[in-house]
Amino acid sequence: MARAGRRFRFEGRLLHPIEKRDLINAEDANPEVVKAYGQLYWDAGRFSDALDFFLCAGDVDGLASVKARAVEAGDGFLLHRLEGSGTIPVERGDWLRLAEQAEKLGKASVAETARLRGAEPAPPLAAGGESRTKG
Repeated sequence: MARAGRRFRFEGRLLHPIEKRDLINAEDANPEVVKAYGQLYWDAGRFSDALDFFLCAGDVDGLASVKARAVEAGDGFLLHRLEGSGTIPVERGDWLRLAEQAEKLGKASVAETARLRGAEPAPPLAAGGESRTKG
């Protein structure tokens, strides 16, 4: 990846891991260049790397594509990373759709984890350790 002064330029090739790290951590990186690398990695099927670039660029459309891809592919890792970033909402329904898709794809452990992530939270305990709801 070439630099013009301290600026990075898009060169249309996958980056060496050190170059990727430098670009993502550069304070002066042009968001359009970072976004272009995100798309390059996306097109190469390197979705986790693409997520790194989309997060760095603040590319909401790219992040939405990652979310859709994660659900479609039953990829709990990608959805978990996206949720942890706090950049776009990942809701209970996203986890449940991912669980359903993972089940269809034979990813039983991913489906189970996604179902747990999409489960209703347990009611808070009242003083004395009793549940507030009667059941």
